[in-house]
Amino acid sequence: MDSSKPACMCITDTWFNSSFPNVLCHIPGYNLYRADRSDRIGNGVCIYLNNNIFSSFQITSAACSAGTSEALVLHCDSKLLSILLICVYLIPLPFLILNQHSSIVIFGYFNYSSLKWLLHGTSNTHSCNHFLDFLNKNKLVQLVDVPTRFRPGLLDLVLTSDPDIVTAPVNLPPIGKSDHTVLEIKLQVLPTHCPAKSSIRRQIINYLAVGKELNCTD
Repeated sequence: MDSSKPACMCITDTWFNSSFPNVLCHIPGYNLYRADRSDRIGNGVCIYLNNNIFSSFQITSAACSAGTSEALVLHCDSKLLSILLICVYLIPLPFLILNQHSSIVIFGYFNYSSLKWLLHGTSNTHSCNHFLDFLNKNKLVQLVDVPTRFRPGLLDLVLTSDPDIVTAPVNLPPIGKSDHTVLEIKLQVLPTHCPAKSSIRRQIINYLAVGKELNCTD
């Protein structure tokens, strides 16, 4: 992390609570946003945003803890881009209303290990079909295609409404004692700068005419 300086870091199952101040988990150069589990110890999510990359954005945050679920929504708005960054632990579908005027990227632990992605109907559970309906309604694409834990099924997902701003996730080794891998993506949050166009000025000179003028000059 020290060398790559990612634009944002989304972390699930933080175990943060009100007795755990931000100063204890501060990372220099980043702003921390949290959605803690409110009724008991465990779970929770957070997002670290790189100050340099997001300095030109206006950030509006909203957090929700509903039963066994948490969601943290950051609306990052600039003159050139509006993006919703969402980090979830067991996505609380009923309350999530997405802003269709923004590019949406959702990270998190979903635990739909039995979901059959290419099928919709009796082969999936009711909750799985409900989740697929949610993806279709909001025009979201799921990008993770390999397990992120040492058992079958896709538990950790990356969803987006704009695949052009997100690269395919790369699995990296787990951090510390976690049994989930790290998912790394590249997120295009800054405009691509085109090289400045150089102009060439050409001047055409008729040297024969110039020579005649000079011969006529005393």
